[in-house]
Amino acid sequence: MREEYGLTPETDKVLTDNVKPISLEMIVSARWLYRILDESATDPFALFERLYAATVNANKDTSPWDNKLAAIRARQQKRTPAKPITECLTDSLHENADLATQFIEALRDGDIDTKEAEAIQPIIDKARATLELLETHLQFKRDVRMQVIGRHK
Repeated sequence: MREEYGLTPETDKVLTDNVKPISLEMIVSARWLYRILDESATDPFALFERLYAATVNANKDTSPWDNKLAAIRARQQKRTPAKPITECLTDSLHENADLATQFIEALRDGDIDTKEAEAIQPIIDKARATLELLETHLQFKRDVRMQVIGRHK
């Protein structure tokens, strides 16, 4: 007997109102995802969920799948800033202003001593982290734009 795999609540929740950005990321037609939602195509999560559950129930190792999914999530978290881009820009401007102020104060006597350098270093580190977030965000935007351009050639 052939198994039927209907739309899972998880897939419905993930895809509903998100078809366009997900299809762009997957570089597939949005129609395919809509077919999953209207159940004219098999929900791939339903198939995987059944296989995963059977593997767990058989007391077999699922760590290769678990590790792969964790790696995908970790990669995404590295390239997507936790804060909105406008907040990153605002933070960067404030941090750069704080850094400039600290440098000016430290240089008033003509040199930066150890105590002043120690006070400035955390500001430099914070500014660097914010700039890395900005750079990551901009690179992600460029990558998405190049994927879209590449599909339309």
